[in-house]
Amino acid sequence: MLQELVSLFEKAYKVKGDSLILDSYKLKTGVYIRINKEGKIEQQKIYDKKNENNHYDTYQWFCKRDYLSDLLDMNKPIDPKKKIHSNNYMTLFFKKDIVIGDKKINYSKLEERILEYYDILSDPQKKYKKDKKSLDLYNSITEPINEENLTWCKEYVLKNLPNIISSLGKMDFNNYVKIFFDLPIEDYEIESKRYLVPNLFNSNKYNKVIDNDIYGLTNNNMGLNAKKPYLEHKTMVNNLPCLIKSSDTLIHKKFFDWLGTRKQGCLYIKYDSDFIKGIKEKVTKGQESYYFLYLEQGKEAEIKNFDIIPVFRSNVNLEIYNYLRAEYKAEEGREEYPYIKQDTRIGLEDYIDEIWFDKRLKPNYFQDPKNIKKIGQDLKNIIITTRQALFNYFKLSDDNSIKNIIAKYGIKIVMLQLRDNSRSKAIKAYNLYVALVSQMGGKENMPGILNETMDTLYSKIRENHADCDDDKQYYFLAGQVVRYLLQKTKAKDKNQNHDVVNTYLECKNDKRLKNEIRYTFVKYNHELRMRDISFNNALAMIQSYNPENTKVDMDMFLAGYLASSILYKKENE
Repeated sequence: MLQELVSLFEKAYKVKGDSLILDSYKLKTGVYIRINKEGKIEQQKIYDKKNENNHYDTYQWFCKRDYLSDLLDMNKPIDPKKKIHSNNYMTLFFKKDIVIGDKKINYSKLEERILEYYDILSDPQKKYKKDKKSLDLYNSITEPINEENLTWCKEYVLKNLPNIISSLGKMDFNNYVKIFFDLPIEDYEIESKRYLVPNLFNSNKYNKVIDNDIYGLTNNNMGLNAKKPYLEHKTMVNNLPCLIKSSDTLIHKKFFDWLGTRKQGCLYIKYDSDFIKGIKEKVTKGQESYYFLYLEQGKEAEIKNFDIIPVFRSNVNLEIYNYLRAEYKAEEGREEYPYIKQDTRIGLEDYIDEIWFDKRLKPNYFQDPKNIKKIGQDLKNIIITTRQALFNYFKLSDDNSIKNIIAKYGIKIVMLQLRDNSRSKAIKAYNLYVALVSQMGGKENMPGILNETMDTLYSKIRENHADCDDDKQYYFLAGQVVRYLLQKTKAKDKNQNHDVVNTYLECKNDKRLKNEIRYTFVKYNHELRMRDISFNNALAMIQSYNPENTKVDMDMFLAGYLASSILYKKENE
């Protein structure tokens, strides 16, 4: 599937060339030095994130040559000792700390590296002579080396580098020293090709000749080596994960270079994109078709997820009501929790992440479980279990799996919010749960059940000798009674952040629930008023009722615990 996207990119690259990459290319932090044809320092600029946009023309001059002169990775250097990080005779890149500071190396050792660097560049066959497959690739290059320019650059560096290093000691910069010679960009392109052609494959030892074409293992997002034999297809004639033609390796590299200029996270590419337009990091409206990638940016752009979305439906239209009729303290008295509408998947994703997952879902879609921090173990386990289905729903517009997630884990998340955070957070989590299960399938009639249960019980507890009509009324009323009793705790006990309700959240059957209510009643009965008719009637109703389903209905119990109290008109917080 990725090859389709690379082919689309290739069409755009044939029109735009490297500008597709260079328009968003960023120089690494460091000092950049431009040597003109007279052998004088024409420009010397320090670049970092603060000033990368200063002097646009100069910045672009360095960008074009820096891009063509950089190593593919540190396992494919020209300098065998990896002190020099450039790939051609027109540039010399090295880290600041090898010439300045406590870790600097003796200049004679640096000079030794420079001499070997230029020696290899003058006759690259020396580098590849022990590897026939690499040498075959190198020999496919027909452009000759410009020996005159190479000699001039080499002699200039050997003569003037000590003075350049001396001047660097007076400058405030970090990371890299990069020296460029002002030679035609075409020369840079030729020498870039000379370096790339033998090095674009992951390792040339895997190369195979098929119908006179060289095929090999791509170097992009592929780390096959002796330490990773599990990446091989052991049962197949060709055990390599994938093969591409040598003629395709460059466009694959360009495509991944372009990916490296994008932000980490989601990337949506329209089927007809020219890689300037039709590129989005999020879809906020409409219904269109996309290639989808989830990128992780490090030393290179890594594709963590790739998919094709035939139609991305951005609208969801989820309405969240205050199903519990709950109130909170406001500046001007008590107010009900507000009605909320989420129109898009992006908005709903943000809301679910905040209310259910304490903003730990989105940063951890692809995080190794051991690296998921700042979250309780129980909620962490739910994230690990559900994140792929939630990712598919929010990022890929796949509605199939989220229904099961909501039904199986929604009420568990409400319980965790009550246990670990606050009643207010749990109320928001419960209202979200009801909205999801009622509007996305599973329990479409739940809002009506809650309304009817609260209205009916409000009347019943004000009557003598009333009974619960069904299990739902019973478990809801049990939640109300528990909440009422726990409000009678001493002030010092109220600071336990609802830990005291854990006992009830762990009740699996009606027998234990009744026993816990009886125990709490005995513990706090000295705080109760004999004339509290509503409470007395409610307690009698749950003591006299034997539910058909003895497994605690946690949906209704939590609804009762979190809802506005029906035992009196205004709940005493």
